[in-house]
Amino acid sequence: MDGRWARTVEEPQVRIREALEHPSGPASTGTGCFAHLIYLTTITRWWANALNGVNEQLIAYDRQLQRDMDDNSTISDSHSAYTTMNKALHSVAAHVHRYLSELESLESTVDDIKQRHNEINEKFGLHEDSDSERIVRALDQVLSQVKAMNTHAKELEKKTGNILALLFNRIQISNDRQLVANGVAMQEIMKATQDEAKVSRRMADQSQRLAEEMKKDSVAMKAIAIVTMAFLPGASFAALLSMPFFDDDKWLGEARRVWVWAILTIIFTALAFWFYLRSRRHDAKKRAESKSDPEKHASDSSQTTTDDVSPAATPP
Repeated sequence: MDGRWARTVEEPQVRIREALEHPSGPASTGTGCFAHLIYLTTITRWWANALNGVNEQLIAYDRQLQRDMDDNSTISDSHSAYTTMNKALHSVAAHVHRYLSELESLESTVDDIKQRHNEINEKFGLHEDSDSERIVRALDQVLSQVKAMNTHAKELEKKTGNILALLFNRIQISNDRQLVANGVAMQEIMKATQDEAKVSRRMADQSQRLAEEMKKDSVAMKAIAIVTMAFLPGASFAALLSMPFFDDDKWLGEARRVWVWAILTIIFTALAFWFYLRSRRHDAKKRAESKSDPEKHASDSSQTTTDDVSPAATPP
């Protein structure tokens, strides 16, 4: 046993032993109620200390909540403390409820002992005995103390309920403020998202304008290329046939031989356009194949997975 409780436990035995050692004391009444009285006084003192301890705990919790009410900045930081306090207060409420039941039982016990003592006094005519009267007065005092402690326990039960209500109010305030803070944060996030969407829209508009400009440049370059292909062969053969080393050739020097230049120009211009169109078709085919490759790869992967799974599903 813990040494701190040894004296408390042995106190009733020591007092009974001291009463038995004095024949003229309360033990001489012969009713035996003095032993009950000693135990009852010890029990009432223990109950008073227990209820005072519960009251001090409730006062400490009440002061802590009052401090938190005065300091609003600690509301968001006290959620874990509130959870611990909530558990402790529910435990206190359960103990106080049990204390009320035990105090009512103790009150009934003291009342029964008092009635039993009065019956013994009437039976043996001990009403005029001073020790017997002193025991009766002591039992009345113990009974009044038990009733007072019972009232005190009921007050503690109400006090516990009030502190729990205050704690729930503080938790609700904390949750409400947390919701408000979360709402403000969400508004800021939505505002930032809207700003980002505006920037993205501006970038998309700029990209679209750039694409349009690039498309215009592409059309212009294509037109230049077509004009170049149309006139470059004729200009090239015209420059070639006008060179000085063709002056000595009388056959080419005649004006009616212009059909040579025309035939050469038409043939090579047609070849230039043919190479241009073939190059475009080849580029378009490569782009189509590059687009179809991912889809083909995905279909091949799914087919491979199906092939791997189907043998396992087929029984041997």
